[in-house]
Amino acid sequence: MSQQFGPQRPIGVTIVTALVWIGGVLDVLAGILLLVASADAAAADAFGGTAGLVTAAIATILVGVISIVIGFGLLRVTPSPESPSRSSRRSRSPCPSCWR
Repeated sequence: MSQQFGPQRPIGVTIVTALVWIGGVLDVLAGILLLVASADAAAADAFGGTAGLVTAAIATILVGVISIVIGFGLLRVTPSPESPSRSSRRSRSPCPSCWR
């Protein structure tokens, strides 16, 4: 009955997507925490000043957002209905010596 709706996504892709989303959310949260920490002088000095801390925070948030977008893209990928068998790939080869 599951074939009624077409080919399903492999479970590995779903697991990787979940991990990418979790990583993206953690990156966004870490970036927000870095922005909050920019008010602390000791934290700002550890990053070479407030500008370095804010730059790191923005970069971390951007990486997180990109990861989340990639996660959505992974879920939109649809598997092909049938993958060609090994023998059909061999017969399509342009090399005559490969036809044996």
